[in-house]
Amino acid sequence: MKATVIALGVLLLAGSLAHAQGTTSGDACVARETADWMPPTTLESAIALRASLSEIIDSCKSGNGGAPGEEGVWFAAIPDATMNSRACPGTSCERVGQVDGGVPLPVFAVERDTEGRDWYSLDLEGKTWIAGWLTRGGPDAIIDVKAPYADEGTGCHVYVDFMPAKRTRMVFLVSGTLQTSVVPRLYLPGSAEPLPAFGQYYRTFADSEDETFIRRGHRRDTRYPNGLYRIGIELDREVATVAFVADVPGEYGLHVICNPD
Repeated sequence: MKATVIALGVLLLAGSLAHAQGTTSGDACVARETADWMPPTTLESAIALRASLSEIIDSCKSGNGGAPGEEGVWFAAIPDATMNSRACPGTSCERVGQVDGGVPLPVFAVERDTEGRDWYSLDLEGKTWIAGWLTRGGPDAIIDVKAPYADEGTGCHVYVDFMPAKRTRMVFLVSGTLQTSVVPRLYLPGSAEPLPAFGQYYRTFADSEDETFIRRGHRRDTRYPNGLYRIGIELDREVATVAFVADVPGEYGLHVICNPD
């Protein structure tokens, strides 16, 4: 039994720093690829990797945003009210039509204007743009897989781990002293409704008998298409949404780490 627990711990931690052997300076936490990285083969090496990851997360001040290069639907945005659609991402661009409020719309790209506001690209008989800050359902940030992200509103950290596999599966791993207070949600690409949780279990990290985490999964028959996924985090009435691109089949560990300030 002990050997099984250790093996599971190594497996969970194996991919944690596959691409996190150093970070850039400044506010963004950006993980860099390491071509010669190898999975840990012992519990001791797994613990060392997890400690390094903790240091990276602690030093992270803001998310690593940026637009993924994949084409297709990123997420669904819901306009708060009827609004204009424009020929380009800016208030000075030509108005080409209107969209109704309260109706989920598929977003294909995001661009930020000179005032720091996000514009969402739609495909409505041609490419048009709407004001992203006047919608709900879109992400607060788009993060890279294996790049730690710190959310200022909730105080939680998000880290999307990945290990190649024949079939895609996603599971939440919620830890920290506020793990029982946070509510994580996963949204499939283009969906305005979160996946229902199916099974939630308490687990203990293999290298610590008193540090627990919550494993929260979804139905086994859930299909995970390629595209942009959103992670919703709710804690003490604060709500945050981050997104990431899943374009390769594999096991995605959605780490949500919440500790008080």
